[in-house]
Amino acid sequence: MSKLPTQTIAIPSPLEHIRGRRASLEVTSGASKGQLRLMDGLVLRVGSAPGNDLVLDDPTVSKQHFRLELDPRGYRILDLGSKNGLRLGDLRVTEAFLPDNCRIFAGNVGLRFRLTREELDEEVTVKGALGEMVGQSLPMRRLFARLSRLGESNVTVLLEGESGTGKELAAETLHAQSRRAGGPFVVLDCGAIPENLLESQIFGHRKGAFTGATDNLVGALERADGGTLFVDEVGELPLALQSKLLRALDRGQYQPLGSETWKTSDARIIAATNRDLKAEVAAGRFREDLYFRLAVVGLRLPSLRERPEDIPLLVERFMDALGGSFGGGTISQQRLEEWKRLDWPGNVRELRNAVERELVLGPDDRDETAAPRTLAGLDCFVQGPDGAYLPYKDAKARLLAVFDASYWQGLLQANGGNISAAARQAGIHRKSLEYLLKRKDPGADEGPQQ
Repeated sequence: MSKLPTQTIAIPSPLEHIRGRRASLEVTSGASKGQLRLMDGLVLRVGSAPGNDLVLDDPTVSKQHFRLELDPRGYRILDLGSKNGLRLGDLRVTEAFLPDNCRIFAGNVGLRFRLTREELDEEVTVKGALGEMVGQSLPMRRLFARLSRLGESNVTVLLEGESGTGKELAAETLHAQSRRAGGPFVVLDCGAIPENLLESQIFGHRKGAFTGATDNLVGALERADGGTLFVDEVGELPLALQSKLLRALDRGQYQPLGSETWKTSDARIIAATNRDLKAEVAAGRFREDLYFRLAVVGLRLPSLRERPEDIPLLVERFMDALGGSFGGGTISQQRLEEWKRLDWPGNVRELRNAVERELVLGPDDRDETAAPRTLAGLDCFVQGPDGAYLPYKDAKARLLAVFDASYWQGLLQANGGNISAAARQAGIHRKSLEYLLKRKDPGADEGPQQ
């Protein structure tokens, strides 16, 4: 019997390296003259808004003016739809690769681009997706590479970033990539739990531990044993609880309220915050030792305005999820281009809400010469008993009141009455939902009924 010839099969790596010399931008004119910024990663954003990597204080500079990024071909500069344009020397550009020691003008502000001797070597994924997360931009592919590496370890991770950037989804991705994927993934939202209940929610309590403790409660640490505990909004933890959480992290030991017995938990901790925890430490509101224990590895999730090229991908993902509910509506290319130029303070969560709103109501700037939208089926909202149309404000208020009541009732039922879960699904803060529900129920001010 003859042997089959040996074959060598090349399996492409899911990761690639982007290498180059670190670059610097120096401001050479204007009120910000003398500022110097080195590239910390693959992307550097420049504009007048405070959230940029290099902030230029000048009226001719747009909030998001341009972006500098390193890709395998070199440093590329991209105009982000600025009002007063971007020039490379005397040439106006929207996108270009930069030579060393060249002059750039953002509006009336001059900058000097130079390459340093220091080498950069950044690892990014080849594919623009990881688990349920999507993004072809360099900041996201860099994030995916780090999440992939961290998924193989048991290290504690601190996820930082603005609200709505997807920190919980990143935590779920870390869990799914890890050897703990078969274990529980438990979410502890510190911002949604009253301060007086936080300790028992984390560590559990025994029956009779305090007034109202009519049964034993299994805490988040015990429920996450063998899996992952995602501590969201960790910056909201009061100082008194921070020391107890630190002990649980260091020794794996904790004590339920009302119990004299120490328990252990083998839960991996992933924490998240939209606060600047270093500033909180400096202000004495967050323990320094707990910060360093949580931030064994720190990851910052990029804001949506840092990766506008990902907006079409995200919109497509949201439409796949929402399209069936709204009759397969569409979003125009013009709308996508407009969305790429927005600031998105609510980030991906805000974009999802915008997609849903567009599918329901259509674009606000629709062609007025097109066939008018019908009000069929809405007569009971827009017309009075005599058939005459109500004043606009009255009709709108009547329609929105019915929508609110139906939406929140259905959402709460779908989440088993869990207000935190309903608020997360709606893309709003729990306290905002509590306010809305309280406003709909005047009797809520009287307190719970016995």
